[in-house]
Amino acid sequence: MSNLFYHRCRVSTFKVQCAAHKKIVDIENSKLRASSYKLYRWMCSRVGTSATFSAQLEAIGKATGLSKEAIINARRELQSINLIQANKEGGPGGGYQFTVLNADNCHFPLDWNSRPWPLYFSVPTASMISAIYPDKWTGTDALIYDDLAWRMSATGENELPLMGHWFKAVAGNTLSENEKHLAARGASLDS
Repeated sequence: MSNLFYHRCRVSTFKVQCAAHKKIVDIENSKLRASSYKLYRWMCSRVGTSATFSAQLEAIGKATGLSKEAIINARRELQSINLIQANKEGGPGGGYQFTVLNADNCHFPLDWNSRPWPLYFSVPTASMISAIYPDKWTGTDALIYDDLAWRMSATGENELPLMGHWFKAVAGNTLSENEKHLAARGASLDS
């Protein structure tokens, strides 16, 4: 008689739409791309059964580590590339009501139950915890980390043969530096 004992490990994740990731990767200004992705990623972590939620600038800054100006610029960029809608609520000090849009059809809110399902990759919710990934966890770090998550989801592998300048959206020296940041936070990146 064999003893079959196993342990199930469940990891809390949230979804990021592949088409949205691609749109953000295509932003030419590297600082705007990084802050836009950091903000968008945070928004995705908030989207569950509804694509709409409310938030105030101060709370967004605390959760993302982005400055007020970076949040405003990133919000405007995400609106201009049709990834979100933002409607002001209340007066001064009020917040915004955000709706994350389907990147494939920018006129509709993102609905994970619609058919055909939007293509997505899963991101560990723990990657949003500031105690694990402090303010030094940049938007570019998150963009590269999530690109790896996307590639791993597509291949079904937890190891990828990546050599040289494998992520063309960022400069080679930036990629090398961000790989070091990720490795220091527990992601094994051997180039």
